[in-house]
Amino acid sequence: RNYQYSLTAPTTEALMNWIDKVRARIPGTHVTSVSLTPQPASRSWAATITFSRLERPSN
Repeated sequence: RNYQYSLTAPTTEALMNWIDKVRARIPGTHVTSVSLTPQPASRSWAATITFSRLERPSN
């Protein structure tokens, strides 16, 4: 299953820290794509991050 998140942060380091926190809190989560776009007007970065995680089907 894929999960897509969009967020902004002041630095790319802050975005990478957020990704690391998600991966640490949700075992088995993998990053499948990252798209970064500079936002010069607000001096920040916009990101779209897709995570994937294998899940067992519920019975």
